Amino acid sequence: MRIILFVAISLLAIGKMDSAFGQTEDAKPSVYDFKIRGVVLDDTGKPQVEAVVQTVGIEGRPTYKTKTLGNGGFLLSVPADGHYGPNLLITSVDGSLSSFISGFDYDTRRRKPFVVKLLPWREVEVRVRDGKNNPVPGAEIVLQAAYQDIANAKTAETGVAKLRFPANAKVDWINALKDGVGYDYYENYDKFPTRERLEVPDKIELVLDGATPVEVLVQDSQGNPIADVTVAPWTIKKPAKLSSANVGGALNRTTDQNGKAVFAWLPKNLDKGVTILPYHEDYHCPAPGHVVPDENGAQVVLNMLKNAVIRGKVVYPNGTPAAGIRLQGEGRGDTNFYFRGHTKSDENGEFEIKVYPNQNILLATTDPDYAASVSGINLAEGEVENVEIKLSEGVLIHGRLSVGKDNQPAPEQTATLIQEGGGASLVRWSTSDQKGEYSFRVGPGTYTLSAMDQSTVKLRIAEDFDQKNVVHDFNIAQLPEQP
Repeated sequence: MRIILFVAISLLAIGKMDSAFGQTEDAKPSVYDFKIRGVVLDDTGKPQVEAVVQTVGIEGRPTYKTKTLGNGGFLLSVPADGHYGPNLLITSVDGSLSSFISGFDYDTRRRKPFVVKLLPWREVEVRVRDGKNNPVPGAEIVLQAAYQDIANAKTAETGVAKLRFPANAKVDWINALKDGVGYDYYENYDKFPTRERLEVPDKIELVLDGATPVEVLVQDSQGNPIADVTVAPWTIKKPAKLSSANVGGALNRTTDQNGKAVFAWLPKNLDKGVTILPYHEDYHCPAPGHVVPDENGAQVVLNMLKNAVIRGKVVYPNGTPAAGIRLQGEGRGDTNFYFRGHTKSDENGEFEIKVYPNQNILLATTDPDYAASVSGINLAEGEVENVEIKLSEGVLIHGRLSVGKDNQPAPEQTATLIQEGGGASLVRWSTSDQKGEYSFRVGPGTYTLSAMDQSTVKLRIAEDFDQKNVVHDFNIAQLPEQP
């Protein structure tokens, strides 16, 4: 059993705001969750009572929801899963108003409530025709925002469908597809690369001008089929489009008992082929398949490995269990598809995390009040390893991000800290607050710190490092343009 030293011990100062926001019966609070706090108003500033707040995630994963109280406040507890929170869909009690909050717009360490304004739903009319200008009934229409499927419909006999979506959603693509007919997509931007998104027009037209089928076979390392694997094309590019549509989180299929799934709608004029990505919580695919189908289609075989498992216990120096410690694991190996996963210790201080086999794994705490890490773990397929984390004091790396000669604070900017160890690297992020301040709590190790496109800073925290703080400020003439 590996013994992991150095984790900072400090009091977790949640504050007293939770009582003002409450917790409804739909969302079960837990020390292993992070808490999303907010106030929901309409466009006149009136608090919205009993508005429904729910997570929007990948199909098949749990949905967490709660309702707002009399002051419009809500508190939603969600299992921790990294720096970014889940996407949120918020609707008024009568269903007439809505708002979409992207998980990229806040991080899981946020404790200050944010204000959400509900607006009337937007609607877009999608007209779908084939290559001969005939209407296509029964076409599947999928609207994506923040790479998430947030609205769906099917075309009527007229080839027309109407999609309702939150007016504030930054729409990426609107997809149309039908087996044997083809695929097309609307791009909601006028240049690429860019983060800017346009106002969705009231009407759009998409053309399904031929399809080519791709059959996907998923099997384990022994050649046995794996059922219930989510598979998806990663990106799809048609000629004359500005960029590919990243549909991996929206246009999924699931393998049957024979490990097979078919995409019978992929466009015949597919540009540069397509990569098929599989997802299953118990398996990892080190080499997803890329195919360039001809007019008769193509077949791709995906070989998956059984994930390994790291289990362990987090304890205080006196040996008592430490609950609610957030852990992040990352792996690097002979594949471009590296591992990143998250977990938390339970009331007994115990944790479990499934990791990709044959990768060097670095495991570290990411709680703002604690620090710990262990490296040198490399497990074979299906192997289980036990570790113990013993808490001790760490080091706070922090500083201020500012802009211009007068050092104005740069809020909502990201500082990045990369830890190296045991052939792996682990990335942490910290979003600056309104004062421009960021922070990381770490233990001994080798780190690379960067922010706002500035030169990276190399840091070495030794086992006998006697400082409790490492301060590094970043200043930039003007904020970088986002890609």
